[in-house]
Amino acid sequence: LDPDQAVTELALTTTYEDLQRALDRVLARGAEGATNMAAGVDQATRELLGLRGAFSKTDPRSQRIAVFLTDGVPTLPFPNDEARNTKAVGEAAARARLAGIRVFPYGIGAEALAGPLALVDLAHATDAIFTPVRDPARLSDIFADVEFADVDSIAVRNLTQDAPAHAVEVGPDGSFGAWAPLA
Repeated sequence: LDPDQAVTELALTTTYEDLQRALDRVLARGAEGATNMAAGVDQATRELLGLRGAFSKTDPRSQRIAVFLTDGVPTLPFPNDEARNTKAVGEAAARARLAGIRVFPYGIGAEALAGPLALVDLAHATDAIFTPVRDPARLSDIFADVEFADVDSIAVRNLTQDAPAHAVEVGPDGSFGAWAPLA
């Protein structure tokens, strides 16, 4: 694996089990000790657009959103040059924005929060929000409250009974579910 580049571990999917297996592979492989944020943003752009070399099939009706999780600051592609690495992240963010991609960065832990300039710039450039996460154990709580879709409200009714649904839930991607009374 070339530490200067980002790789796609799994094509875009809606299958939770495939995602879990991919995360398990990443965990088993472990960290390599370097962070090339610009390459990660460019790789996400490639996958979300379905460009040459992408593993993913895209749906032109879908919103293009990337969630960017990091526990560090950009250390590549220019070793020992944080300013140039931060600039490279900004350039990758500009490319993502031109492609209509919003990148939501999450800085996890003390190192990522010590100097989150690249993450703040990444969010700002792509019309997204930077979220600092001091305690990684809180990630599941944080994601439970996240909305990435531009859904203002959803109303579900059983028209035959003229009764509203109960327990309407909207997922972060805009998907929804509800319990509606039936005859």
